[in-house]
Amino acid sequence: MSGPRVPSRAQLKRILDLPANARRDEIVAALDRLVAALRARSAMPDTSASERDALEVEIERLEAARPRTVAARPDRLPLVGALLGTAVALAALFLTYGGGDDRGERVPGVALAEKPRLEIEGPLPMATLRVLDADRTTLIAEMRAEGAVLELDRGRYALEVQRPGCDEVWSRSAYFAPGTVHRFAPTLCSGEGRLVVRSNVPDGRLRIDGDVVGAPGDKAHVLPVGEHEISVEREGFRRWVERVRVAPDARLERMALLLPERDETPRPRQLDLGFDATTLAPPPPPAPTPFDMGDLADQVAPQKSGRPSTRLLERAGLGGLPDGGSTAWHDRVRKEFLTRFDRDVSGRIDRVEESEAISCAWWRETEQSFDEGGLGLSMARYYGFDGSEWHPAALGFARDLRSVAYERMRACGLQARALRAPSARI
Repeated sequence: MSGPRVPSRAQLKRILDLPANARRDEIVAALDRLVAALRARSAMPDTSASERDALEVEIERLEAARPRTVAARPDRLPLVGALLGTAVALAALFLTYGGGDDRGERVPGVALAEKPRLEIEGPLPMATLRVLDADRTTLIAEMRAEGAVLELDRGRYALEVQRPGCDEVWSRSAYFAPGTVHRFAPTLCSGEGRLVVRSNVPDGRLRIDGDVVGAPGDKAHVLPVGEHEISVEREGFRRWVERVRVAPDARLERMALLLPERDETPRPRQLDLGFDATTLAPPPPPAPTPFDMGDLADQVAPQKSGRPSTRLLERAGLGGLPDGGSTAWHDRVRKEFLTRFDRDVSGRIDRVEESEAISCAWWRETEQSFDEGGLGLSMARYYGFDGSEWHPAALGFARDLRSVAYERMRACGLQARALRAPSARI
């Protein structure tokens, strides 16, 4: 077998990290240190039997070929170069086989020519296994981690296991020799937490990560740490979905607000009387009552409540609010609602959490400002929050969220169901 390529004197010094004016004895001393490092590697407990045998053979060759003197003989430099080339090859062998955290177990009765195998054990729901080259630049394989079994070519690989909703990444580097099996049991985001999901409608169906676990209520569900998808369903209502993150030893509570699939205003039920109803002629219209323009102006003019101006709706530099219920008032208040509560900047308050963020103090201030316009209707009826005719973009709310806002108004003590008539004139 031909020996390794003999380096020149200059190349030899660069390999051993010696200066250009290094003497021959310095070169031999550096070579001795390299041999000592290889011998130390051979004695390490994680060195396999095949690697240890190879190291011992090469060390014996180096010891047998070591120069007996350090006299400056030009004819010995090629021999030193050959020995150094062998040592460099052994160093490369050390870098290839060493540095791993798992050597793999040899399978009895399996030929060394058979490909090595990787096996992943343990529960790893929704986790993904990625196998990369030793430099982590090329993706070799990607698959579901739980129960993964993969045959690989001989060599060193980097292994990574990740799970959605978990910030941890399990990572290992291992050399896969022929006829070996490497088994790993990764752990990610260890620990458990508790989740309680309640709902505003009874007899719903609760799903966690797609599995039905019963109905919403006070029951605490034990879940592994990380992100989970929860949903509540019931016939006739829109499905409620949310993603939550469970922390170790923590209790998390959620309220599922289900909205009807169709938002219909209740209508009076038609009764079947069983006989033909007699149609009566309408009574004659009453004679008109004389009035002057002064009386008419007094009746049409808005009735001021006389209460002090609101504060929450007035920002610095904007001055007082226009009359409640007017177009200018609506535009101003709608802008305030969107500025403060439109969290996803969609241009509408169209999410339950956005509506729930509006405090009762804010709702009461808004109703007080609206009442100062003296329109004689409650704010909920005027804009259609109570199910009557909907005012487009009322206060910045989306139409399909008005029932949620209406329930919030009632909970805050607003006159959500009142239909107040203007005060009578005497």
